Amino acid sequence: MTKREIQRLETKKVIDYLIKEYDAIVEDGEGGRFNVIIGDLNGQFSRRDYDITFHESITLAGEGWTEDEVNTYHLACSLEDSLNEEIKELLRKD
Repeated sequence: MTKREIQRLETKKVIDYLIKEYDAIVEDGEGGRFNVIIGDLNGQFSRRDYDITFHESITLAGEGWTEDEVNTYHLACSLEDSLNEEIKELLRKD
């Protein structure tokens, strides 16, 4: 199996996992990324690095953020960290 074929299989495995376990909506994005929506969180999954980043996990600078915005930030950071660990574990099983 070529490196590219392995990458395609691993990418499919992660996407299937996200859909099954998190009811994620996954759409092919630009370049090497997929757009991912889980609940109210929007982000991207990298085909190259096999990691997820959420837009809502960008550091909140300054003051004036609402409690909901701060809570969403913390949720996004927590989910991002746990998903990236789960993806690493999922791919280690092979």
